Amino acid sequence: MQTLVKLIGEIRLPAFIGDHYTNVLASNTLALAVLNVPESMIQVAPTLVSGFNLLRVVFAPESSFRQLMGDQWAERADASLHYFRKTTLCYRHTERFRTILAELSALPAFRERWFTTQTYAEDLTPTWTTYSYRHPDLGNISFIAHTSTTLTDQGALYLTTYLPCTKETTDLFEAFIRRHGLGVRHFAPWPDCNSIG
Repeated sequence: MQTLVKLIGEIRLPAFIGDHYTNVLASNTLALAVLNVPESMIQVAPTLVSGFNLLRVVFAPESSFRQLMGDQWAERADASLHYFRKTTLCYRHTERFRTILAELSALPAFRERWFTTQTYAEDLTPTWTTYSYRHPDLGNISFIAHTSTTLTDQGALYLTTYLPCTKETTDLFEAFIRRHGLGVRHFAPWPDCNSIG
């Protein structure tokens, strides 16, 4: 985990580390800016078993993800649910999974999309997802979300990086780093966060 945290603090791309429940354990500040995550979501995370979960970014009313994605939101929400289904497949029998699912089910539109995505074969098929949208602070950005898996004796860790698709996006990322620097936010301990099951 320390190696990945060091990496996301040095890489000049938006990057974050997640566990198999899609809880974000640590993120660089550029990734939080690109997703336009409000500080209120970060502050409430420690009070939830689901913590700072990627699906909260997709479905929570206080998140601007739906507005950022516009007409693409439903497709991106389904892709996020497929990823969640894939990474949690071996853990659905645990109390932790049931608690996280219950918390996420309280979010608007989550339950409906959870049930409609359960019949697709794509659940287990990895895909590269391209995001293109107008960010309210950064401007027009376009990137591919790439996730790599690091296997450890405590379970898998998932490093997600946003690879720019345009020179404009690369320049916007660099401009953000020049203004704000490279920083890392920690959201949950690991492997202690998996102690519930």
